[in-house]
Amino acid sequence: MCECGCEPQRCCYYTPKHRHFLSKDEEIENLKSYKKELEKEIKGVEEKIHEMAE
Repeated sequence: MCECGCEPQRCCYYTPKHRHFLSKDEEIENLKSYKKELEKEIKGVEEKIHEMAE
């Protein structure tokens, strides 16, 4: 959950004000941003695993 209490995949954090209803385009952009953050996290986890395995 984000600071406002909504689910990460439906987060209103990226909008100027905390809103409860986003347009379809806003939701798509939020999901794309969320996906990028997950990809960064996965990369960090993979690097940590590699570092610890050496």
